[in-house]
Amino acid sequence: MPDKIDLRRQNSINSEFLQHHGRFEYPPSPSTPNGIKRFRRQESQNYFAGEYEPEHYADDKQQQPQKLVFFNMDPTKLSHKIADINLAELGRKALSMAEAEMPGVMQLRKVFGPKKILKGVRLAGCLHVTAQTGVMIETLRELGAEIQWSCCNPLSTQDHVAAALVKAGISIYAWKGETMDEKLWCIDQTIFFPDGQPLNAILDDGCNLTKVIHEKYSHLTSVIHGCSEETTAGITKLRILLRDRKLKVPVINVNDSVTKSKFDNYYGCGESLIDGIKRATDVMIGGKVVVLIGYGNVGKGCAKSLSGLGARIIVTEIDPICALQAAMDGYQVTTMAEARKLGQIFVTATGSTGLIRGEHILEMRDMAILCNIGSGQTEIDVVWLKENAVKIENVKPQVDIYHLSNGRAIILPADGRVINLSCAHGNPSLVMSNSFSNQILAQIELFTKRGEYSIGIHTLPKTLDEQVAMAHLEYLGVKLEKITEAQSVYTDTDSDDSSGIALTTQSTSLIETSTSTNQTSFIPSFQTKRLPINPDAVAPDGSLVRTLLTTIGGSMAQFELPPRMTSHAVEHRTVYEIWYFLSGQGEFWRKQNEREEIVIVDADICITIPVGTQFQFRTIGQKSLVAVAITMPPWSGDSEVIPREGIWNASSINIENSSTKLRHSIYLFMIVVTFLIVKMF
Repeated sequence: MPDKIDLRRQNSINSEFLQHHGRFEYPPSPSTPNGIKRFRRQESQNYFAGEYEPEHYADDKQQQPQKLVFFNMDPTKLSHKIADINLAELGRKALSMAEAEMPGVMQLRKVFGPKKILKGVRLAGCLHVTAQTGVMIETLRELGAEIQWSCCNPLSTQDHVAAALVKAGISIYAWKGETMDEKLWCIDQTIFFPDGQPLNAILDDGCNLTKVIHEKYSHLTSVIHGCSEETTAGITKLRILLRDRKLKVPVINVNDSVTKSKFDNYYGCGESLIDGIKRATDVMIGGKVVVLIGYGNVGKGCAKSLSGLGARIIVTEIDPICALQAAMDGYQVTTMAEARKLGQIFVTATGSTGLIRGEHILEMRDMAILCNIGSGQTEIDVVWLKENAVKIENVKPQVDIYHLSNGRAIILPADGRVINLSCAHGNPSLVMSNSFSNQILAQIELFTKRGEYSIGIHTLPKTLDEQVAMAHLEYLGVKLEKITEAQSVYTDTDSDDSSGIALTTQSTSLIETSTSTNQTSFIPSFQTKRLPINPDAVAPDGSLVRTLLTTIGGSMAQFELPPRMTSHAVEHRTVYEIWYFLSGQGEFWRKQNEREEIVIVDADICITIPVGTQFQFRTIGQKSLVAVAITMPPWSGDSEVIPREGIWNASSINIENSSTKLRHSIYLFMIVVTFLIVKMF
């Protein structure tokens, strides 16, 4: 590792701000990676060892923490670490410009700032340190949160913004051009706060900080009330943690909020990709063959921008629906085996890994440009390039040419990292206002409702999504049409609802009123019924079903899924459901349109299954998963069930359908008993 941080590693965006390139002569701090020198004008904080009694969340049985004893904190730990504090004035100007283009975030600051709604939050963040992020950070602090921040990408920090935030008293550990060791060191600095207490909230990008917490500081998860995640790649990693039963905190998936994915990912990446390519290579886009790997929200936005400049687009996809969309949008869709020989510019946009590999690179045209706008550094096989290049030529900051043994060369901007943030300023402020409004709302939701969110991956309610959109309409001069009374009746939508939020078409009341006649229906008599001893039906996956009560407003049933069993994935046509879990533990998957989550369920957890939701569940451990379900309107029979493709392989006991009566269960029991008797003798 070098004995100084080489500020010449900054790209052209920051070079205009950098004036101090000297060697830092201070001795290394024991708390920093070997060889990293302490910066001038940095102040130390004294930490202490002792006991910390975390706050108790009475309503959260899963997260009831125990007293924790922390180790001695290093008294030389820095309060911040950045490239150059003298850039603060320029950074403040950048923050002011971003504020003017971020109406949603500024409105949240205005509404919730005086209330200090996040007072008591110790928030550790790991997300690109840009002007837009800076506006969010200062808003979170204005709402009452204590904040320590690192950067999720070694190349994306805007040093002048980091300086402005430090000048404002915020602990930032980030500079452009970090090594991987330095990046991890910076993340470590955000875990404990000046009073020795640990973080209790996470705001993450790419699961960088959350991964460190689970692997290195898992004893702290009991005091963390939640995490909000920004990206597709991060949600993918969190779903793996959840699948492997290693996730230990509630997560709100900000990425799948419509005002994030359909705006930041689509419009934002579409514009910033062009900005990054132009700054890095000065190449002409018009007429070029661009191979776009991935046609999700990011890929769609990039394709629109590239084709708008005259590029000829070829799309590669693994998802048949996305591939069909690309074809319907007029793009050629083929495989990398064919596209690798045709492309002049390659863009990865998936958040996955191994998309451009050595066998592809060897067949590419001379001076092909490889760009990543997905995530991390794994979408392009940079390791293969470095191992197989006969010469690596740096032509400008963050742009290298790799000369290969076949006589061709490859241009690689940003060392294979995201080009829009490494070689440009990232996505525009307006769309980031959408995304970061969702992040702020997620942190408010997790803190004000701590203990109510189970361990799992959740999404923000649609109503909050619509409020975020509403907050940006006036800035753009947009006016909403108001619904008429006739339209309200026809669509069953509240005419006084100016935001256009549709009401449910299913009544949750036992007394239903007819809109056309204004007549109240018959009120049913009181009912009392003992829980049946035997199940009424055995589902094909082995679930035992007991029908309890049925009224004109709804019905109630008890479900029991035996240990080590997985239900079939289904969707119900017309009923809205509420499930209350009585005992056992399991995982519950539900998906509706673009909303999708997996949550851990056990005793005292209550969940909803709106109409049109696909769902599936399975048991964890050696106990049956038992729940009571309320359906509104009443259950209408087997025709209500629509089979769907789930995320797990369903169990099967070869029973024909869900109305098969108890004799099947008795028959199965007799077979098991007979088998055991035969085995005994």
